[in-house]
Amino acid sequence: MFTSVQIDKHNTINQRLEAEFLRAKRYGSSLSCMMIDVDHFKNVNDEHGNMVGDQVLMRLCELVTETKRLSDVFARHGGEEFVLLVPRTDLVAASEIAIRLCEIIDKASMPYDIHLSCSLGVAQY
Repeated sequence: MFTSVQIDKHNTINQRLEAEFLRAKRYGSSLSCMMIDVDHFKNVNDEHGNMVGDQVLMRLCELVTETKRLSDVFARHGGEEFVLLVPRTDLVAASEIAIRLCEIIDKASMPYDIHLSCSLGVAQY
């Protein structure tokens, strides 16, 4: 579905994760990963329908794509869950990116004036 933004498919993210992990291990660099989960997304679908829910997810993808670096990898994990790999980034810097993403998403205009928030988990190798 998400044709308007550049987002990797689920099988591609596994390949990219493995490649980035091996690169980080070889060069002794950091690799951080974020899990992005849309808060209360079921309510959006229940109240506005799946088509509106899809529009909201596409808007979220646009925001993340506009914010991430070219070297970062963004992919849909499933449903309303997404993954953002941030190579050569330690936990502190990745946490700052996560906070900034939460703020951007919180302030962004969404279809039908829906307010959207996300929960992000951050881990580092």
